[in-house]
Amino acid sequence: MKMKKEKAAKGKKAALIFVLSALASANIGVVNASDASSDQPARPEPQKKNITKFNARFLADFNNTIDLSYFEQEDSMPPGKYRVDIIVNQQRLNTFQVVFIHLNGNVVPCFPVNALLQTAVDKTKLPVNWASSECIQLADLIPGAVVNYNYDDEALYVTIPQAYLIDRPEGFIDPERWEQGINALSMNYSLNASDVHYRKVTNGKSNQYSLYGSLASTFRLGHWRFHTYDIWRGGSEYHEGFQHQLGYAERAIASLLSELSLGDITTSGETFENTSLQGVMLRSDDRMYPWTVKGYAPIIRGVANSNAIVTVKQNGSILLEKNVPPGEFNISDISALGYGGNLDVTVMESNGETQSFTVPYSSLPQLIREGYYRYSLAAGRIRDHIRREKPLLLESTLAYGLNNTVTLYGGVQTAPEKSYMAVDNGLALNTELGAFNIELTESLFNGERDSQQHNSITNNARLKMGYARRLMATNTAINIVAYAFSGRNYHSLSDALYAGYRDNRRNDYYSAGRSNHRLEANISQPLSEGWGELDFSGWWESYRGDNKKKSFASSYFLGYRNSYERVNYSFSVNRIFTRNNQANTIFYLNFSMPFGSVDRKRPKFNTMVSYSSEEARLRTGVSGSHTGEDSISNFNAYFKQSNKTLSNFDLNIGHSGNALQKSISYSQGMNYYSGAISLSGGAVVHPDGVNFSPWLSDTIALIEAPGAEGARLTSNRLAKVDSRGYALVSTVTPYEENVMTLDLKGTSASFDINENGKVTVPTAGALVKVVFPYHVNKSILSRAKWEGGGYLPFGMHIYDAANNVAGIVGQGGITLLSLPKEKGVFKVHGKKSNEEFFCEINAENISEKKDDTDRIETLICYADHKEVG
Repeated sequence: MKMKKEKAAKGKKAALIFVLSALASANIGVVNASDASSDQPARPEPQKKNITKFNARFLADFNNTIDLSYFEQEDSMPPGKYRVDIIVNQQRLNTFQVVFIHLNGNVVPCFPVNALLQTAVDKTKLPVNWASSECIQLADLIPGAVVNYNYDDEALYVTIPQAYLIDRPEGFIDPERWEQGINALSMNYSLNASDVHYRKVTNGKSNQYSLYGSLASTFRLGHWRFHTYDIWRGGSEYHEGFQHQLGYAERAIASLLSELSLGDITTSGETFENTSLQGVMLRSDDRMYPWTVKGYAPIIRGVANSNAIVTVKQNGSILLEKNVPPGEFNISDISALGYGGNLDVTVMESNGETQSFTVPYSSLPQLIREGYYRYSLAAGRIRDHIRREKPLLLESTLAYGLNNTVTLYGGVQTAPEKSYMAVDNGLALNTELGAFNIELTESLFNGERDSQQHNSITNNARLKMGYARRLMATNTAINIVAYAFSGRNYHSLSDALYAGYRDNRRNDYYSAGRSNHRLEANISQPLSEGWGELDFSGWWESYRGDNKKKSFASSYFLGYRNSYERVNYSFSVNRIFTRNNQANTIFYLNFSMPFGSVDRKRPKFNTMVSYSSEEARLRTGVSGSHTGEDSISNFNAYFKQSNKTLSNFDLNIGHSGNALQKSISYSQGMNYYSGAISLSGGAVVHPDGVNFSPWLSDTIALIEAPGAEGARLTSNRLAKVDSRGYALVSTVTPYEENVMTLDLKGTSASFDINENGKVTVPTAGALVKVVFPYHVNKSILSRAKWEGGGYLPFGMHIYDAANNVAGIVGQGGITLLSLPKEKGVFKVHGKKSNEEFFCEINAENISEKKDDTDRIETLICYADHKEVG
């Protein structure tokens, strides 16, 4: 925003120059009265407020030619175009280019059409063809609207009556602003090679090498994105060749807040297990919602007796403060808050009286905000790399937030060719005791051997229960999930697909047995300040095989972590019980600390020790990274020792530049040594050429800033504008405002841009093109004179063809004049004997010699539009 502030502050800088020059002129007559013109330039009349009076007697030598009123209005803007922030009802909207014009004796802003489109104003209440107005005055368009420009903040503060606003959650972005991006091809590619040499011949071989490459590409055409993923594998252990992994197309459906996918897809996995399909899927996309309503949070309801302030806190931290009018209020735009913690609500009336109440808040993934829904529809052939047959699968799921307390969800999944169907019904609750969910899934599978009780819910159902809560008194976070299976005939889809299936690599499915009951728990307990944190996680599972014999397995993990000054350390114990009645306890000790100079990026020393009844291990090493202007480098070096295997050493060095990521590694043990190299990067082929990046995400941005070679994106230091004026931003967030700002350090001194902050709202998978309008700031030092002789008055403004200030006249007519990109005519208007007159300076013949910076060119302002002499 540096350039915007420089332009918007020209009035103040001119006033400062004026004062300094006035003081100097009181003693030194730089311009004689005989040389100065008596003409007085015309100034737009600013608003009558914050007036500062200058004493013109200090300028007695050329007092009659200076109009001080232009500098006396502290809050006024000279007419022209400026980049300013627009604040609507105390919420920042964005930064826009605003035109200020001289109207009815004041300089007033024209409210931008694109800014009004981004507000929550109900456009149906506006006059017909309102957007065609050359200069929108918001107060004339919307009764009761107020627009005030704050010079110091460089912002328009706008107040719009609530009656003209549509009720939308904070952060709402109109789908009309979503950008589909440009047609382009992007690729992520990688190549890996490794070679292992054995000191002794192993399996008849003294060395082993492998090659692996991958290519993930996306072709964007209008609203569609076509994705493919392919690999190439070769080496001593593999047959060389390409393998096509997947290909699919997708696009956003804005009217449904959903995404449509075709081809090799994967089901949502929210109700049933993930399944790979060749088919079609339509599912809601939570990324399209405003950030304030993503995830679950309760609606806060209450009553205000006057204009009141509602404050919402959690664990003592303020989440939201909002002004509400008298009457009932609903606050639904609180962003998701993790697993929970009750919300403390305070309503402070205008007379100072307060009322307080608590809203229970605990969350589980199944909970949805009141009035919102989530769905998915999928159909296709099951993709399975092991099985040759590809049965048809149909699946649908739906979840709906009934109110603050209850969310209903469920779904149906069927593979008719396998005689399989599953029906799921679930209920999630947010209560004062925590968040609960209970879910019953019944499967119908005719392929089961014992099918006489096939339709009995007591023999083919699964019950799932979940609980989550954060205990406010101790700040303990608890999350528990339990599964119970009735009888022996419950089958998931994968159970049904592999029932009775065997090949050379697997035993009979039934001999392995299936889960009968399962319990999972995660508990996190922060201790007092300085005492660290305790974590517990574990699972327990019982199995029932085909011979009805039960077996059990479990794993429990207890960990403690803390830090002391610069040292981070942790200690943990993992107790494992296997299904064949074997037990093992593993102890872990980790610590790391930086070393070296405090004022530099320091490497870290890391050590990990593990001990069990089977093996004791030690791993110690050093790691570090360095971030430069154009690259990021990192290294890792480790030494490993075990009582069961021989010691070995590993070294890895990586480097990421503007276009490529590289790494090289070396390992050595008593019986082998090996080396590996890896290269990866991304490329975008667009209508204007090809650009490279070390990595590309699904949604990216192409920056076009001609003439800005060397500039960087402040949000991504590795995104650098090349000699053609392009740069790639490797990742942007879909359906949200992404601000692109150029850091002009390192660019040509003559390069300038009218706006240094651009906002883009891409759809998922888009490649949006962000163009920075620019001009090369060619300026000359000139001496401006009237046609009849004498210099233009001190402080007079010279305007270009677009009515922007191109220069301000200094003492003796000296002017630093910014030349337009296209030659034209400069305009000057003033007064002579209290009569308005105009004159023009023709820019066609102005010299632009770069090496003649000391030359002062004389420019003549002709009243009768003559050519420059």
